[in-house]
Amino acid sequence: MSSDEVKMWTGLHKEQFDDLFETSSKGHLRSSKNRSQKEALFMLLMVLRRDKTNPVMLSFFQPGNYVVVDRDFRDVVDETKSHGIEVYMPNLLKHGKQQFTSSESNESRKVTALRFIVETVNGRLKNVFKFLSGRVEAAYGPDKIWNFFQICCAILNKNYGPILTDKPRHRIVVEACHSKLQALNKLEREIQEKNLLARSSSQWIRINLVDLPEFFILTMDNLLEITLGPY
Repeated sequence: MSSDEVKMWTGLHKEQFDDLFETSSKGHLRSSKNRSQKEALFMLLMVLRRDKTNPVMLSFFQPGNYVVVDRDFRDVVDETKSHGIEVYMPNLLKHGKQQFTSSESNESRKVTALRFIVETVNGRLKNVFKFLSGRVEAAYGPDKIWNFFQICCAILNKNYGPILTDKPRHRIVVEACHSKLQALNKLEREIQEKNLLARSSSQWIRINLVDLPEFFILTMDNLLEITLGPY
Protein backbone atom coordinates (compact mmCIF):
# COMPACT_ATOMS: atom_id res chain seq x y z
CA MET A 1 0.00 0.00 0.00
CA SER A 2 1.38 3.40 -0.99
CA SER A 3 1.96 6.27 1.42
CA ASP A 4 -0.96 8.18 -0.14
CA GLU A 5 -3.31 5.25 0.45
CA VAL A 6 -2.19 4.92 4.06
CA LYS A 7 -2.77 8.66 4.45
CA MET A 8 -6.26 8.37 2.99
CA TRP A 9 -7.32 5.60 5.36
CA THR A 10 -5.52 6.50 8.60
CA GLY A 11 -4.66 10.20 8.34
CA LEU A 12 -0.94 9.37 8.66
CA HIS A 13 1.78 9.02 6.07
CA LYS A 14 3.31 5.55 5.81
CA GLU A 15 6.46 6.59 7.67
CA GLN A 16 4.39 8.13 10.47
CA PHE A 17 2.27 5.01 10.71
CA ASP A 18 5.36 2.77 10.91
CA ASP A 19 6.85 4.98 13.64
CA LEU A 20 3.60 4.86 15.61
CA PHE A 21 3.49 1.09 15.36
CA GLU A 22 7.08 0.72 16.57
CA THR A 23 6.71 3.13 19.51
CA SER A 24 3.18 2.31 20.66
CA SER A 25 2.30 -0.40 23.15
CA LYS A 26 1.19 -3.54 21.34
CA GLY A 27 -0.13 -5.29 24.41
CA HIS A 28 -3.78 -4.61 23.61
CA LEU A 29 -3.58 -5.47 19.91
CA ARG A 30 -4.58 -9.03 19.13
CA SER A 31 -3.25 -11.01 16.21
CA SER A 32 -5.16 -13.73 14.43
CA LYS A 33 -4.49 -16.01 11.49
CA ASN A 34 -6.00 -13.39 9.18
CA ARG A 35 -4.86 -10.18 10.87
CA SER A 36 -1.49 -9.05 12.23
CA GLN A 37 -0.93 -6.49 14.99
CA LYS A 38 0.00 -3.89 12.39
CA GLU A 39 -3.25 -4.54 10.55
CA ALA A 40 -5.15 -4.24 13.85
CA LEU A 41 -3.59 -0.81 14.44
CA PHE A 42 -4.42 0.20 10.87
CA MET A 43 -8.06 -0.78 11.38
CA LEU A 44 -8.23 1.11 14.68
CA LEU A 45 -6.91 4.30 13.09
CA MET A 46 -9.29 3.87 10.19
CA VAL A 47 -12.27 3.58 12.55
CA LEU A 48 -11.17 6.67 14.49
CA ARG A 49 -10.67 8.64 11.28
CA ARG A 50 -14.08 7.61 9.96
CA ASP A 51 -15.86 8.64 13.19
CA LYS A 52 -16.33 5.04 14.36
CA THR A 53 -17.88 3.91 11.08
CA ASN A 54 -16.42 2.73 7.82
CA PRO A 55 -18.60 4.03 4.96
CA VAL A 56 -16.55 2.07 2.44
CA MET A 57 -17.44 -1.27 4.02
CA LEU A 58 -20.99 -0.18 4.86
CA SER A 59 -21.60 0.62 1.20
CA PHE A 60 -21.67 -3.13 0.53
CA PHE A 61 -24.57 -3.72 2.94
CA GLN A 62 -28.09 -2.54 3.68
CA PRO A 63 -30.12 -2.66 6.92
CA GLY A 64 -31.77 -6.05 7.21
CA ASN A 65 -28.94 -7.93 5.47
CA TYR A 66 -27.69 -11.16 7.02
CA VAL A 67 -23.96 -11.69 7.48
CA VAL A 68 -22.44 -15.07 8.42
CA VAL A 69 -18.85 -14.70 9.64
CA ASP A 70 -16.17 -16.58 11.56
CA ARG A 71 -14.70 -15.60 14.92
CA ASP A 72 -12.03 -13.36 13.35
CA PHE A 73 -14.75 -10.72 12.97
CA ARG A 74 -15.61 -10.68 16.68
CA ASP A 75 -14.35 -7.12 17.18
CA VAL A 76 -16.81 -5.59 14.71
CA VAL A 77 -19.97 -7.57 15.51
CA ASP A 78 -21.53 -4.93 17.79
CA GLU A 79 -20.67 -2.12 15.39
CA THR A 80 -22.16 -4.04 12.47
CA LYS A 81 -25.36 -4.80 14.36
CA SER A 82 -25.74 -1.12 15.25
CA HIS A 83 -26.35 -0.43 11.55
CA GLY A 84 -29.27 -2.85 11.37
CA ILE A 85 -27.28 -5.73 9.92
CA GLU A 86 -27.89 -9.20 11.37
CA VAL A 87 -24.64 -10.97 12.23
CA TYR A 88 -24.28 -14.70 12.85
CA MET A 89 -20.96 -15.95 14.24
CA PRO A 90 -19.90 -19.08 16.16
CA ASN A 91 -20.08 -18.44 19.90
CA LEU A 92 -17.04 -17.36 21.88
CA LEU A 93 -16.19 -19.24 25.06
CA LYS A 94 -17.02 -16.98 28.00
CA HIS A 95 -14.36 -16.09 30.54
CA GLY A 96 -13.95 -18.79 33.17
CA LYS A 97 -15.81 -21.41 31.12
CA GLN A 98 -14.11 -24.54 29.82
CA GLN A 99 -16.91 -25.78 27.60
CA PHE A 100 -19.92 -24.49 25.68
CA THR A 101 -23.44 -25.39 26.75
CA SER A 102 -25.42 -27.67 24.47
CA SER A 103 -27.43 -24.77 23.04
CA GLU A 104 -24.27 -22.70 22.44
CA SER A 105 -22.62 -25.63 20.67
CA ASN A 106 -25.71 -26.19 18.54
CA GLU A 107 -25.85 -22.50 17.59
CA SER A 108 -22.19 -22.56 16.54
CA ARG A 109 -22.71 -25.76 14.57
CA LYS A 110 -25.61 -24.15 12.74
CA VAL A 111 -23.45 -21.17 11.72
CA THR A 112 -20.65 -23.49 10.59
CA ALA A 113 -23.08 -25.46 8.43
CA LEU A 114 -24.25 -22.24 6.78
CA ARG A 115 -20.67 -21.11 6.17
CA PHE A 116 -19.81 -24.28 4.27
CA ILE A 117 -21.28 -23.11 0.98
CA VAL A 118 -19.88 -19.59 1.52
CA GLU A 119 -16.34 -20.91 1.98
CA THR A 120 -16.75 -23.28 -0.96
CA VAL A 121 -17.77 -20.47 -3.32
CA ASN A 122 -15.01 -18.21 -1.96
CA GLY A 123 -12.52 -20.99 -2.63
CA ARG A 124 -13.66 -21.32 -6.23
CA LEU A 125 -13.44 -17.55 -6.76
CA LYS A 126 -9.89 -17.43 -5.38
CA ASN A 127 -8.75 -20.48 -7.36
CA VAL A 128 -10.08 -19.21 -10.68
CA PHE A 129 -9.27 -15.52 -10.24
CA LYS A 130 -5.88 -15.03 -8.62
CA PHE A 131 -6.63 -11.31 -8.22
CA LEU A 132 -9.11 -12.23 -5.48
CA SER A 133 -6.80 -14.70 -3.74
CA GLY A 134 -4.59 -12.07 -2.11
CA ARG A 135 -4.86 -8.69 -0.51
CA VAL A 136 -6.69 -6.16 -2.68
CA GLU A 137 -5.32 -2.62 -2.70
CA ALA A 138 -7.56 0.06 -1.19
CA ALA A 139 -7.45 2.03 -4.44
CA TYR A 140 -9.83 -0.54 -5.96
CA GLY A 141 -12.65 -0.01 -3.47
CA PRO A 142 -15.47 0.16 -3.08
CA ASP A 143 -16.97 0.60 -6.56
CA LYS A 144 -14.17 -1.02 -8.56
CA ILE A 145 -13.80 -4.11 -6.41
CA TRP A 146 -17.58 -4.57 -6.30
CA ASN A 147 -17.73 -4.40 -10.11
CA PHE A 148 -14.81 -6.84 -10.39
CA PHE A 149 -16.53 -9.21 -7.97
CA GLN A 150 -19.80 -9.14 -9.92
CA ILE A 151 -17.97 -9.78 -13.20
CA CYS A 152 -16.09 -12.74 -11.70
CA CYS A 153 -19.30 -14.21 -10.30
CA ALA A 154 -21.03 -13.79 -13.67
CA ILE A 155 -18.18 -15.62 -15.42
CA LEU A 156 -18.40 -18.49 -12.93
CA ASN A 157 -22.18 -18.70 -13.26
CA LYS A 158 -21.88 -18.82 -17.06
CA ASN A 159 -19.00 -21.27 -17.46
CA TYR A 160 -18.93 -23.40 -14.30
CA GLY A 161 -21.54 -25.78 -13.01
CA PRO A 162 -23.17 -25.29 -9.61
CA ILE A 163 -21.21 -26.54 -6.62
CA LEU A 164 -24.39 -27.99 -5.14
CA THR A 165 -27.86 -28.54 -6.56
CA ASP A 166 -30.92 -28.30 -4.37
CA LYS A 167 -32.14 -31.70 -3.24
CA PRO A 168 -34.93 -32.81 -0.87
CA ARG A 169 -32.27 -34.04 1.56
CA HIS A 170 -31.02 -30.47 2.00
CA ARG A 171 -34.40 -29.39 3.37
CA ILE A 172 -34.25 -32.29 5.81
CA VAL A 173 -30.82 -31.12 6.96
CA VAL A 174 -32.07 -27.55 7.48
CA GLU A 175 -35.12 -28.69 9.43
CA ALA A 176 -33.03 -31.05 11.56
CA CYS A 177 -30.55 -28.28 12.45
CA HIS A 178 -33.38 -25.92 13.35
CA SER A 179 -35.42 -28.42 15.38
CA LYS A 180 -32.39 -29.56 17.40
CA LEU A 181 -31.14 -26.10 18.29
CA GLN A 182 -32.27 -26.51 21.91
CA ALA A 183 -31.72 -30.28 22.10
CA LEU A 184 -29.97 -31.51 25.22
CA ASN A 185 -26.73 -33.42 25.07
CA LYS A 186 -27.59 -36.88 26.39
CA LEU A 187 -23.97 -38.00 26.50
CA GLU A 188 -22.96 -34.93 28.50
CA ARG A 189 -25.81 -35.50 30.94
CA GLU A 190 -24.86 -39.15 31.46
CA ILE A 191 -21.21 -38.23 32.02
CA GLN A 192 -22.22 -35.69 34.66
CA GLU A 193 -24.74 -37.96 36.38
CA LYS A 194 -22.26 -40.84 36.61
CA ASN A 195 -19.30 -38.58 37.34
CA LEU A 196 -17.36 -40.22 34.54
CA LEU A 197 -14.89 -37.36 34.29
CA ALA A 198 -13.34 -38.37 37.60
CA ARG A 199 -10.34 -40.62 37.06
CA SER A 200 -11.31 -42.84 39.95
CA SER A 201 -14.58 -43.74 38.22
CA SER A 202 -12.91 -44.78 34.96
CA GLN A 203 -12.41 -48.49 34.36
CA TRP A 204 -10.68 -49.46 31.14
CA ILE A 205 -10.86 -52.99 29.79
CA ARG A 206 -9.52 -54.50 26.57
CA ILE A 207 -12.20 -55.68 24.15
CA ASN A 208 -12.33 -57.02 20.60
CA LEU A 209 -14.96 -57.82 18.02
CA VAL A 210 -16.20 -61.02 19.65
CA ASP A 211 -16.97 -59.09 22.83
CA LEU A 212 -19.43 -56.88 20.91
CA PRO A 213 -21.60 -59.28 18.88
CA GLU A 214 -24.59 -56.91 18.91
CA PHE A 215 -22.73 -53.66 18.36
CA PHE A 216 -24.96 -51.19 16.55
CA ILE A 217 -24.38 -51.09 12.77
CA LEU A 218 -24.76 -47.54 11.50
CA THR A 219 -26.77 -46.82 8.37
CA MET A 220 -26.46 -43.63 6.32
CA ASP A 221 -29.57 -42.28 8.08
CA ASN A 222 -27.94 -43.03 11.44
CA LEU A 223 -24.80 -41.17 10.40
CA LEU A 224 -26.85 -38.15 9.33
CA GLU A 225 -28.71 -38.23 12.63
CA ILE A 226 -25.47 -38.30 14.62
CA THR A 227 -23.88 -35.59 12.50
CA LEU A 228 -26.82 -33.23 12.92
CA GLY A 229 -27.43 -34.00 16.56
CA PRO A 230 -25.99 -32.22 19.61
CA TYR A 231 -22.31 -33.11 19.79
